[in-house]
Amino acid sequence: MNYLIYIGFVFTAGMLIPIQTAMNVQMTKITGNALVTAQIVFMIAATIGMLLLICIQRPSLSLDNFRSAPITAWGGGFIAVFYISTLAFTTPKLGLGQSTALVLTGQIISAALLDHFGAFSTPPILLNTNRIVGIIFLIAGVFIIKWK
Repeated sequence: MNYLIYIGFVFTAGMLIPIQTAMNVQMTKITGNALVTAQIVFMIAATIGMLLLICIQRPSLSLDNFRSAPITAWGGGFIAVFYISTLAFTTPKLGLGQSTALVLTGQIISAALLDHFGAFSTPPILLNTNRIVGIIFLIAGVFIIKWK
């Protein structure tokens, strides 16, 4: 049963990505700057995250936790700024459907490569014919979505 709940959460998170992108495009039209939009998104996220931590879970962190983190553990913030500001800037030019299709395709290709090499201490899952064919279909889907 937990497995189905996890699937539901991940599916919902996936459905929210194009909605968030559309909202970020709206904010970029107001601010005139995709990087400003990214900062607004992060301020809201940090505020909500802190409130949830205070209300739901009281973490016990020490400075040693942060000192022992590998440099790669800090990269998520850089990627998030790039992701949010890039989509807020390019989606009005590409459209929500093609932008989302490109993001999804990029995610699958990256995930398949990271799986294959067991990057960031994840269990290795080797590329196989099925995965490669699936990636080819995703790439074809990006073109089909844009095809008029």
